[in-house]
Amino acid sequence: MNSSKYIRFILVFLLFVVGTIQAQVLKSEDIFSHSFSRAPQLYYYNKDCNCGVQQGSYDSRDKNQSVLRQFTIAARLGMAGLTYQTDFGILNPGINTGIELTYAMFLNDVVGVRFGLNLAYSSSTFEAINYSDKYTVIDVENDVMDVYYSINKLTERHTQLLVEFPLQLALRFDPISINVGPKFVIPIVKKYQERLEGVDLRCYYPAYDVEIDQALALATGKNGEIFLADELVHMPAIWCTLSADFSYNIALKSGNELGIGLYVDYALNNYHVPKTSNLSLLSITDTHAGVPVSRIVSSVLQSNHVASNKQVVTDFGYLCGGFKLSYNLMPNSSSSKKRR
Repeated sequence: MNSSKYIRFILVFLLFVVGTIQAQVLKSEDIFSHSFSRAPQLYYYNKDCNCGVQQGSYDSRDKNQSVLRQFTIAARLGMAGLTYQTDFGILNPGINTGIELTYAMFLNDVVGVRFGLNLAYSSSTFEAINYSDKYTVIDVENDVMDVYYSINKLTERHTQLLVEFPLQLALRFDPISINVGPKFVIPIVKKYQERLEGVDLRCYYPAYDVEIDQALALATGKNGEIFLADELVHMPAIWCTLSADFSYNIALKSGNELGIGLYVDYALNNYHVPKTSNLSLLSITDTHAGVPVSRIVSSVLQSNHVASNKQVVTDFGYLCGGFKLSYNLMPNSSSSKKRR
């Protein structure tokens, strides 16, 4: 889904929220006006003011009416992953955890609006078994050098520290609460850790029929191991996710609530990995006295597979879900008790 499509989705969702709230308000007003117009005109004598007061009037009901507000502190724990589009590996989901601070305001017993600020952490791993590639380079002496390598196991772990801004439709069907809508997620820290196990790197000069000794080839001969960690370059500035959560709320003596539930976030904007100048996942860039001496190892999110003329990863999205424990602070707890 490109950016224009998910922006249109957000606008449509916001219009739906506004329409739903407006319909609920008009429905509530219609119910009140209808019930009051048909209510019997009964009066009782009030000794305090020496006057008659109409029973069932709007003023007497309004004193007991208040807008339900809800502050929520929540902790969540689940699984997450970057949904890699690739022909060379698979996704191993990682952990997703976070803290949420949200505020919801309800216009009636059912419908409200929810927004807030969350801090979350997520990770996932790209894994490939028996990965290999081959390519040709021109060395410093203008000789053609064929490079080919294989990796028994390639793992690359991606981690994100995220700031989230939910803007959702809040629904209450006591004791059930449901929140659904967009969430804007900004990765503020993006890192990767890559490990190559069982590396076999070889270089061959066809003009001289000479193969470079494995031990000399950057000290990564048979069963060599390479590890590196760095900042992720290719990552969207913002994820726009469709988010939903479901909670069962347990009323406490204080008038507040303890909620136990589930959550899920799905990114609407897949990130398209741009073409990279890196030759391959493992590239030889220089030689000295006929021996390769300069090697570059790149992230799978910024590497090409030369033999197939493809990128290792072409696109990726974001998905997470799991369990959530929340504590709902109800400022007008007397009203909330009466509602239940």
